[in-house]
Parts: sequence; structure tokens; C-alpha cells
Amino acid sequence: MVGVEPLPFTIRAINLNHAVPFIEHSDLHSKGKLANALGKSEIMRELYGSKLTRDREFARITSDFSQLIASVTSFPPTHIVTSTGDLSFNWQSHAIKKVLDQHGYECELWEVAKERHVFNVAHMDQPIGIKTNKRIADFFRLHQGG
Repeated sequence: MVGVEPLPFTIRAINLNHAVPFIEHSDLHSKGKLANALGKSEIMRELYGSKLTRDREFARITSDFSQLIASVTSFPPTHIVTSTGDLSFNWQSHAIKKVLDQHGYECELWEVAKERHVFNVAHMDQPIGIKTNKRIADFFRLHQGG
């Protein structure tokens, strides 16, 4: 559908770290300064570059996770990281979980309080970053078998 060839390996699990897969709806739900300052059109221009105008269908499908999931026949076990302090994009993590649950895919949501967007990357040496990244690693270990 989006012109991607199958990969020569099996993806056994994924982690979505503060994902932003509902860009098409970002103007409607965001409470944060970042998303409001940039707005949907600017975020899409930054992420897609010239592909935005060359292949509008690709951008439409990949900027609305519910449409993307509806177009696939399987999806790997998914771990989602977010925080209540990520005012721009926290709602998107909950929306991902809802869509995956609706389609019957395995999904875990890990939400911490008050931290900012990508806290576990920006502050990986802090206790909450360490705890979160350990949880991600544990999720991958759980699904590494074949």
C-alpha cells in the first residue's frame, strides 16, 4: 500500500517511544506548546519533506495510525511509552493503545507521571529513565523467542 518491500527478518516486538502517529488529528487534541506552535501542516512538512506533495496518499495513511492498522493483516506485540507531562503528544499513546486493542493486537502502555516528551531518552541516566528503559528491554526479552 505504501510501497515498502517485506524485510528479510521477523519483527517479534516493537516499542513506540512517545509516538506521534495521529498527525492528521494533532490540531484537534494537543494541549502542548510544541504541537500548538508548529501546527499540523508544519509538523507534516518537517516529517515528510517533498514526499508530502509527491505522494499525498502515503502521507495520509502514515499520519493516521488507525488507517495504517486497518491496512495490515498482522502487527507485532507493542510496548508504548508516554508520560502525563507530555502535553503535546500523550493523548496519541492512548489512541494507539485503543486502536491496537480494537484490532486484537497485543499491546502494553507504560505511562509515568509528570515527565516530558521522550524523558527516557533525554534523561536515560535518571531513575525514571532507567526504570522505563529496563521495562522496554524486559518487553523485548519476553518476545525474543520464536
